[in-house]
Amino acid sequence: MLMAARWEEAVQIAEQALTHCLSRAGQLNARMLHLEALAMQILPASGMEAARLYLGGIRRPLRIFLAAQYPEAERPYEISFLSGRAHLFEGEMREAQGQFELALSQCKGQLHFGMLKTLIRDAEKMLVETTRQSAQRSLGEQDFPKALERITQAMRQLQGPEALLHDLAEIYLAGVSANRQINAPAPMLPDFLVSADWNANLQQVLLQTEDLLRARHLIALANTHCPATAARGQKLLKQLDGLEDTLASASALDRSTELSQAGRFDEALAALELPNLNADAPGLPVLRQRAFLLLKLGRFEEADHMAGAIATSGEASDRQFAERFQSLKIKLQLQTVQQHLKRQDPGAALRLISVLQPESREDRLETGYCKAYTHLLEGCQLVGKGVRREEILSEFQNRRTR
Repeated sequence: MLMAARWEEAVQIAEQALTHCLSRAGQLNARMLHLEALAMQILPASGMEAARLYLGGIRRPLRIFLAAQYPEAERPYEISFLSGRAHLFEGEMREAQGQFELALSQCKGQLHFGMLKTLIRDAEKMLVETTRQSAQRSLGEQDFPKALERITQAMRQLQGPEALLHDLAEIYLAGVSANRQINAPAPMLPDFLVSADWNANLQQVLLQTEDLLRARHLIALANTHCPATAARGQKLLKQLDGLEDTLASASALDRSTELSQAGRFDEALAALELPNLNADAPGLPVLRQRAFLLLKLGRFEEADHMAGAIATSGEASDRQFAERFQSLKIKLQLQTVQQHLKRQDPGAALRLISVLQPESREDRLETGYCKAYTHLLEGCQLVGKGVRREEILSEFQNRRTR
């Protein structure tokens, strides 16, 4: 109703809420809504656009309009309250308290008297709540500088600024993560001071130039000085660990791919060694690259073991990987067989042929050809050694029956 500028109906609905919202928090919210609707109802027509913007989340125009339209000495208490709310949403706690105190001094009835006293007493708590709401909206819009400015502006005013430390860490980490994905610099943390004995520690964090390290120190600072929400900090640390692992893996994959394309497969495999990961094992992209490189190096048993580990991951891309792996594996195995044959080593060729599992018609034909050529080469070598033809045929026949 407020958004539709149907003020009288909004007041009536707010009055109904007063009789149904019986909890302490419910009564506080219902009375604030009721007083807000009353204030909107008495605004002049010239303030309707500012009111519309206020209800849409843009509070500054209404605050400016109220200051110009209503001298404090002549201001109705409903307007003083609305002005205080606008200040509070803008992160201006002391100005908000001043307007709430003015509204309290003008308030004649009991309905809003207690609510105004609560707002004055709990202005800091209200600022924390409104700041979080505003920062989360900016975060949802990926406007990290605005969210960080909103948080730090509030922290400058709070007697207990640690209440927003985890929020600050969360938004900064989200900004770092998002910007890293597009190779953009981390969002700037505004320079600011707080009224707390840990301000010196905060300044050290702000001086840190490396974004991931700054995020880690910021989370640690929050966990130390706001232990009530340390579980939230531990969740942020896990997110940071995951981000660091992702970035390290991506860098290793890029280097490994570059070396592989140059035919330096041993170095490409070594580039995928990541001893400093936070996780117990690297992600699937690294494991897949390792499996393919092991194939290219002819280390087929190790490659099979790696492929087996990938197959149990449950990822949707497992089937596609398995098909590519098997296709490449048989082709590389056949190439290795041909290399053995070029070196006149039919024994090594036969050992590898015995474990081949060709699936396509082309691979089966190639395997059959290699097997026939291997037997021919072995037979020629035996003849060259003086072995009689009958003995050679008997040996081949016995192999077929074994």
